[in-house]
Amino acid sequence: YNDEFESLYSRIAYYEENSDKLEVEIAAYLRRITTTDLSSLSQRRMMGMYKVISNLESIADCNYSIAKTIKRKREKGVMLDDEMRSNINILFDLISESLGIMQKNLEIGYAGVDLGSANEIEEKINQFRSVMKSEHAIYLESRRYSYETSVFYSDLFSEAERLGDYCNYVAENIAEVNVD
Repeated sequence: YNDEFESLYSRIAYYEENSDKLEVEIAAYLRRITTTDLSSLSQRRMMGMYKVISNLESIADCNYSIAKTIKRKREKGVMLDDEMRSNINILFDLISESLGIMQKNLEIGYAGVDLGSANEIEEKINQFRSVMKSEHAIYLESRRYSYETSVFYSDLFSEAERLGDYCNYVAENIAEVNVD
């Protein structure tokens, strides 16, 4: 179990580092392209691409931050209770759905972007995170769990919600360059 976690953690760290490099390489390529005379639409699409690569790299950062939080939690021997784990799993399922919608939007491109689905799942993520945050405050006040446990729990659901934000931003970035 520990070897499997460490292997997965190493892969996440590796991909996050590579996403940093890819962002820089793609941005440098886009800069070279923009030295040519571009139409207004092409210029908007280039700016949209800059935003997309920035948000994709932010998604990698969020994933790595979540992995680091889980690793610290494991190292400290902190356990989340059943309800906390269930809530985190529900939130991660919503994030997974958001990532799937983002991937489809990237594949479809400018003309076919489904901003409605992206906004809908983002709203579900925000609503569920708000419920988690409210419950968390009540449980923390009632001392249902330790402050240390609360920090890990809060870090996980906050970072996951941010990841969902970045997925939605990608859809918005694609959609905004299609406006004439």
